[in-house]
Amino acid sequence: GPQKRVGPIVRLVINKKMRWVIFCGYPSKLEPDRSVIWNGYYQDVTEQKLAEEELLNSEAYNKMLFQESHRPLVVYDLENGFIDCNPAAVKAYGLSSREDVIGKTPLDVSAPSQYDGTDSQTAILEKHQTVLEHGVTSFEWRHQRANGEIWDAMVYLMLFNDRGKQLLQFTLDDI
Repeated sequence: GPQKRVGPIVRLVINKKMRWVIFCGYPSKLEPDRSVIWNGYYQDVTEQKLAEEELLNSEAYNKMLFQESHRPLVVYDLENGFIDCNPAAVKAYGLSSREDVIGKTPLDVSAPSQYDGTDSQTAILEKHQTVLEHGVTSFEWRHQRANGEIWDAMVYLMLFNDRGKQLLQFTLDDI
């Protein structure tokens, strides 16, 4: 039997309004001039198309906010280390590029110990536990730049899910 065909999504003006539609139909008859008569329908997909465009615009907007922020922002995967950062984070850590930050862990950018004398590795595990339990936390933290310089920051840590994976996003304020 004839196979159903689905055409491309096209923009049309219907009742003086711009709409997105897609054609779905079956070839029903071959004319003597070799043209084809189709039986089918147009489906209005305007709402889906507008939602898709809004999502793309939203993603671009959020990416721009992330990249252009003057505050260091880092996305951290507990299993794989830092997976994203903005240029402000690269600068704060005293590194040359985003690629230099990717794969690092909080321990790699921390001073050996924190204000109360706790070694940073133990303190990091405590902060991870707090954010996993509460979703957000903030604290002062001693960092260490690539050149060895110690610097202090207020850290705002937030847990979020992305495609079923738990990630942490943190923002730094140099204090």
